[in-house]
Amino acid sequence: MKIKPFGDKAILLQFEDRIHPDIHSLVIHFLQVLKNKNIAGVQYYVPAFASITIGFDPQLWHFDDLAERISRFWSKIYSTPNVEKEGAMLRIPVCFDDQYALDRAELCAEIDMGWSDVIDLFTSTTYTVYMIGFLPGFPYLGLLPPKLACARKGVPRKKVPAQSVGLAGRQAGIYPSNSPGGWQIIGSTPVKPFDPMRSEYFLFESGVKVTFQQISTSSYKDITRQLEDSPDGVEAFYV
Repeated sequence: MKIKPFGDKAILLQFEDRIHPDIHSLVIHFLQVLKNKNIAGVQYYVPAFASITIGFDPQLWHFDDLAERISRFWSKIYSTPNVEKEGAMLRIPVCFDDQYALDRAELCAEIDMGWSDVIDLFTSTTYTVYMIGFLPGFPYLGLLPPKLACARKGVPRKKVPAQSVGLAGRQAGIYPSNSPGGWQIIGSTPVKPFDPMRSEYFLFESGVKVTFQQISTSSYKDITRQLEDSPDGVEAFYV
């Protein structure tokens, strides 16, 4: 692990420079170690694919002193780097019908796979939330099976509908709001990644495991109505 200054009020912990489930498990494990230490003067933690950004109060900490303390914590767990985070599992319903699968034809042509096979492979995989970014609540999920790896669209859409499920590279993501975007859209979920009407605004957090379940258009509409009436009903999707 490398420890670097990140401006004058933050530290960057860089574990490696690649995306891999074992590396991210280490990120999440060490993040929990640091949180449990409850270090005075540390203001926030931002986990990502292979790094953690730590914000601190410069009146209480100098970079060298905080880096030294973090290094001591790191040395105590370095011998067990592949620790899985035992946390939440979400099963997200997705409708893959034509009105939601905006890039069905383009994706199938690119990866040379039938649509039913795409759905089967996508829904049979368990994903990890590597980080939240781009938009509030947008989860970067990985890793896609190699057969589903695909390029971003050559010309991004000016408007991707909220709750669209997209693929890019070996990642999947869910758009929390209407937004420009270049990911290949394969479906939509009735579950909002971000909803200020819920007691917990954000559905996803780094380290959570996610699976997807195919639903029909009628089920999509039913779930949408249920969550409009009871936004905290998303608890039903934790398994």
